[in-house]
Amino acid sequence: MNRLNSSLWLKDGMLPQFRRLEGNHQTEVAVVGAGITGITTAYLLSNAGQKVTVLDQRGLAGGESAYTTAHLTEILDDRYYQLEKWHGPKNARLVRESHAKAIDLIEEIVKKEQIDCDFERVEGRLQFGPDEVEEMELEWEALQRLGLKKAKKEATNLIIPNQAKFHPLKYLKALYEILEKRGVEFYETEVHSVEEHGPKVICEGDGATLSSLACVVATHSPFLNRLRLHTKLYPYLTYVVAAEVPKKSAQNELFWESSRAYHYVRSYEKSDSDVLMIGGEDHKCGQEENPQRRFRRLEKWAIEHYPQIKQFDLHWSGQVLETMDGLAYIGKNPGSKNIYVATGFSGNGLTYGTLSALLIRDLILEKNNAWTRLYRPTRINLYGLKTFVKENTNVFLQFLKKFLPKPSTTIDIPTDEGKVIEQNSEKVAAYKDKDGKLHLYSAVCPHLGCIVNWNSSSKTWDCPCHGSRFTTEGKVLNGPAQEPLKKLTD
Repeated sequence: MNRLNSSLWLKDGMLPQFRRLEGNHQTEVAVVGAGITGITTAYLLSNAGQKVTVLDQRGLAGGESAYTTAHLTEILDDRYYQLEKWHGPKNARLVRESHAKAIDLIEEIVKKEQIDCDFERVEGRLQFGPDEVEEMELEWEALQRLGLKKAKKEATNLIIPNQAKFHPLKYLKALYEILEKRGVEFYETEVHSVEEHGPKVICEGDGATLSSLACVVATHSPFLNRLRLHTKLYPYLTYVVAAEVPKKSAQNELFWESSRAYHYVRSYEKSDSDVLMIGGEDHKCGQEENPQRRFRRLEKWAIEHYPQIKQFDLHWSGQVLETMDGLAYIGKNPGSKNIYVATGFSGNGLTYGTLSALLIRDLILEKNNAWTRLYRPTRINLYGLKTFVKENTNVFLQFLKKFLPKPSTTIDIPTDEGKVIEQNSEKVAAYKDKDGKLHLYSAVCPHLGCIVNWNSSSKTWDCPCHGSRFTTEGKVLNGPAQEPLKKLTD
């Protein structure tokens, strides 16, 4: 299974690529990243009359926006009664309202710009297990306090009205075409640095530069602040299987499990059938020796709950970044005046990406926004310290594996598979292509020096510390690493 071309959304046609950034350019606002966050930010700022330039190393939606299951919901991975405890009732209400506003904004844009992206309002169903009765009651009471008066209790489920779903790449492609007609410029480049020089921000990539008055780093995992941000960001992989089922044979809803196993489901309607997308089986990035078993577990659960499934047509995975206190980091980059970041979206990337654009637009235009303090990247929450210690202890233990011996032979590597071996006291990421040729790279992640692990399902090298991912050619797939794996002599 090749993660790079297997999501449902990518089956509907090629996405536009950008022309190369060459020479020196100037703009008012530079946006690094052309996913949901970057494109929505460019749209809102261009609406406000700003000159915007967008940079991305892989064109439109070349990152995680193409691998979402596209749930548009106010329901987060952490329960609202927990968020009330961690952040206070007022802030918990702001969290809910910000995600509701994000869904409303997407709907407004779809209607205003007449975008055909299958946007639809649907109910959400949060299911609790038989041993979670108390938790369900706590969450029900919290939803009532936070203004979701129309939510309903049905057996072991909470029914949340007025959620939504859509086709994310149809939406982003339409926004891209609108922005191009407005004169927003799009360039392909791998941005290596974003630095402030007086009142200007300079983005440098592949020998070219872009000078701006403000820069928005909207790259899923930002490549800034190695310690201040990345000790508070925790990368996980989530898995998805998709299957065609008879038309209207499954409930048209968003579904989530509250239990630790955690599965999530939605459908996508085609002309003569529906496609069910079932996700879950999350684990820390780079810390699963047999990712194929995650897909097998998903398939087993899916067939048990949706017996109309006859076969699975697609398998893919995506990365999510968790935070220490359940909320994303959105706002000014720590220590910067005119550089902005948006990251830590957990499993709510599309609503977080959209509300990030709203918040960052207001910050750049110096407008008041009630969410500024709530999502500020510099915050430290005492309730999140347990998570902080647990996750960073895990990183330290992964780093120590750098000093453990590895086997030295490459003979037992099957074709189209990889393995970390040791040669001349150096950890080597060895990949054998389909023709039997070996490709050798340093297994040391260029971000902070952890040893990458082979992911046999996505055919990638994954860092178990901060989630950088690399292709079989050593190229960066996910940050925070900026440099590729060092190529060694084959």
